Amino acid sequence: MTTLILKFKSYAIALLITLLFLGCYSTENVNITVRVDSKVDMRKYRTIAVMDFVDKNSKSANDNGKLIARMIRKQLKKSKDFQILEERNMTIEGEVHENELDDLNVLVSLGNQLGVDALIVGSFEAYQRYQSIPYIVDRY
Repeated sequence: MTTLILKFKSYAIALLITLLFLGCYSTENVNITVRVDSKVDMRKYRTIAVMDFVDKNSKSANDNGKLIARMIRKQLKKSKDFQILEERNMTIEGEVHENELDDLNVLVSLGNQLGVDALIVGSFEAYQRYQSIPYIVDRY
């Protein structure tokens, strides 16, 4: 009987240790699905270019805007109704700045340079859930 209790205790301890280690490692996956009724009749547009999105807050050279544009291109390519301009074929004269995204003449000029029927542009504000805190150790 005591050997049975000892075996049970050892299995229980092993199970608790395993659960403890499994609980220490966790990841967070957030999927956000956005559905918006379109006010634009997309059936009349066949060729579409998706420009890199502009980060409103960060002036650093991060690739978040490029990644957003790639995700949109990937989703649009799933529909066989559109021809999506590849990123490598998107050569334009000069740069597009955030304040030019509202200028219709600039956007029409970009669309003409790229030879597309529609141009998708946008900006975003990055949100960071956690702030990194430096850990400083003094040595004597």
